[in-house]
Amino acid sequence: MAREQRTPHDRYIVRMPKGWRDAIKTRASLNRRSMNQEILVALEGIVKEAAGANLGGHAPAAKVDQQSNQGVSNHDAE
Repeated sequence: MAREQRTPHDRYIVRMPKGWRDAIKTRASLNRRSMNQEILVALEGIVKEAAGANLGGHAPAAKVDQQSNQGVSNHDAE
């Protein structure tokens, strides 16, 4: 039986300099976000700028901030 994919999200593996993972984990914890959400928030400004500030409703950080404000925890496996 074929494994069903749950989400159509793109995946990309990033190699980070030594110490960055811990720094991101600490910052994410302070902001009550998963590491993935914290990285998306950081990247969103760059993506918005490259796209001319038009992401067509695909702004991940906006969704993350709405969830955080509603007290929703969406921590990913680390």
